[in-house]
Amino acid sequence: MSQSEALEFFHEVDISDPNRPNRLCVCISDVHFTDGTVGVQSRDDWDDFFGEITLLCEDRGIEELVFVLDGDVVDMIRTKHWAERGVYPWERDHPEFPAIVKTIMQGIVDQHDGHAGGHCKFFRMLQELPAALTAKGVKKVDVLVLLGNHDKEILSAPDALKLFYEECLGWQLKDIPEDYRLKVGRMYGDENLFKSPDSAPWFPFYYADLGFRLFVTHGQWRDGDNCRALPEWSIENGWQIETWRQLRYRPFTDPCFGDTVAAGVLSGFIWKAKQALAEEDRKRIARAEAKSLGVTRLEQVLDELDLYRPSYAAVSRIIEETRKLKERPDLADTIEKLLQDSVSEWLSWDFTYESSPRKRRIGLKFLRWWLGVASKLHRTLELKAIEWFMKILAWFRSHHREDAVTFEEMKKFPAFLPENRIYGFHIHGEGHTHNPLEEEPDVDKGRNYTYINFGTWRDQVVEKNAGHWLLKLLRRTKPSYRRRSVGRALFVLDLKPAPGDDKRIFGYWVDDNLTWSDKLDWK
Repeated sequence: MSQSEALEFFHEVDISDPNRPNRLCVCISDVHFTDGTVGVQSRDDWDDFFGEITLLCEDRGIEELVFVLDGDVVDMIRTKHWAERGVYPWERDHPEFPAIVKTIMQGIVDQHDGHAGGHCKFFRMLQELPAALTAKGVKKVDVLVLLGNHDKEILSAPDALKLFYEECLGWQLKDIPEDYRLKVGRMYGDENLFKSPDSAPWFPFYYADLGFRLFVTHGQWRDGDNCRALPEWSIENGWQIETWRQLRYRPFTDPCFGDTVAAGVLSGFIWKAKQALAEEDRKRIARAEAKSLGVTRLEQVLDELDLYRPSYAAVSRIIEETRKLKERPDLADTIEKLLQDSVSEWLSWDFTYESSPRKRRIGLKFLRWWLGVASKLHRTLELKAIEWFMKILAWFRSHHREDAVTFEEMKKFPAFLPENRIYGFHIHGEGHTHNPLEEEPDVDKGRNYTYINFGTWRDQVVEKNAGHWLLKLLRRTKPSYRRRSVGRALFVLDLKPAPGDDKRIFGYWVDDNLTWSDKLDWK
């Protein structure tokens, strides 16, 4: 079977029928709903978004809506529970693993399903959308959740996956159509894998639709940090659907290096540091002392630390902040020690090296050796080693994530592969990078193609622009930060012909919602 024959189409569309229903597809990505234990990314501003969909359906006479959540919807990595239990995402055989994943999932439900005290009502509004659209003439609403690198752990805990379907999507397992179950099973190499009505199907890896001329995947298949190289496949091999079917997509469902950084270093450190600050606060209250501005600032930085990307930048930031805590050197020393312990623990795990891209292993092993030497000489040297290593990693990542993808890269994207052009795809969409992009690759003369990256990153903390890095170094300036939020959605229309015409109306656009905040905007 060829690659093109292996594609699964979740919606059977008769593209030869110009009078098929008016259809709308909406794609969003990377909302990263967390349980709120180490950081909260999402804001409660979804009313306008869902209102826009409702108005668009009414205005364009939409009869069928497809809503694609393109991966990293629920974030099973960024939570305190891994470090608190001492069990991590790559330890799936541990007897506590399923219970931990279900606990995280329940926390996400509590925060984002309209519960009292939660951060937002996204899933509640998602469940209420079909009824609201029925009143506007929409006859069918399909929601499709694709696999991302931050939600893959849920696949290894059936009870947690069931909780997601029931509480987040409002689906009972017995009501999931058999046709859908068979299609997802075929995608993962076995048609009967999820055939039982008691089983929770995994998230599909991609979405392809001939009517919308659209192919969507999360994008982690191009990221060596967030997929897993196996003897049968590595990122250099590119899009290999038949290989992945045989592997049941293990390069993307297995744990990866990114898990060790997000869950092992950053989330674990944030949780431990917040514990230390809470204990310090109890002692301060017992002494009837006022909290210093420096400690308050440190608490605020920890609250937003999970919003830094790449994660390496968060480590550099906390080191900067502890140096400013002049009035409490003892507390600064405690936080720095926790950071050093977290990094040292990370470097002690075999999985850190097993999952790391080969070229980086040398640097990791050098850092482990240097920390061992520096710890015997002076703690300052050890902390400096961590700081510089993280800065190098952040610099390397930022300078190798281009503002645009190259033409050679786009030629290898699934929608643009020669064997898939027979389907008439015009758009390849992905998320993952949190970097909104659009490109128009000329991969086939006489036909227009579009690459769109959804690029969502809500409430990200970014460094302010202070000029060239060399000038900053010469002036010995310290970086400043502020919070910025990007929300992006792709809309695709597939409409009946205009009166007197026999061709369908096809159009697509992105809707960007970019906001800044003065909250926690410090020098």
